[in-house]
Amino acid sequence: MPVVIVGDFNIHVDDTTDTGASKLCELLSMYGLLQHVRSTTHLHGHTLDLLITRDDLMVNVLPIDPPLLFDHSFVVATVGCAIR
Repeated sequence: MPVVIVGDFNIHVDDTTDTGASKLCELLSMYGLLQHVRSTTHLHGHTLDLLITRDDLMVNVLPIDPPLLFDHSFVVATVGCAIR
């Protein structure tokens, strides 16, 4: 069954010294989940807005533009889900 989790997590997953980010990555790995956003999504830096799926789904995150209307960027992606 496809699993897609999205939102503003307020965890700096791009900061390898952030203990919250380390714990989140460890938890995702434990359940076979993968975080796909690899670039800054906040006006003041850091990757806060995440797209998480099972690690067996094909995901293509489009290039992320700087924030325009709010302090967060829009994250747009395609997720391949096979219907059985």
